[in-house]
Amino acid sequence: MALLPKRRKAPTAAQRKVFGHDCKLDDQGKVIEQGIGAPGNESLEHYAALARWEPTPENIAKYQAATAEAHAMPDEDVEEEEVEA
Repeated sequence: MALLPKRRKAPTAAQRKVFGHDCKLDDQGKVIEQGIGAPGNESLEHYAALARWEPTPENIAKYQAATAEAHAMPDEDVEEEEVEA
């Protein structure tokens, strides 16, 4: 007899109505957060709010790292011009 992968539970109608038609569940049947602000996809505003309202050294360091990363990334909408040396 072959081993089959563990089946995941399907979201209920109520979960789909609240969290969207494409919501996903973890192994315990809890909805997995997705989108902007979800764990692993925090916005710069999230870190700014933590640094302002819960100013622990850890939160301030996270805000500074997120700000540095945001300034290091080029804007996707702006096309860079080629410069000849």
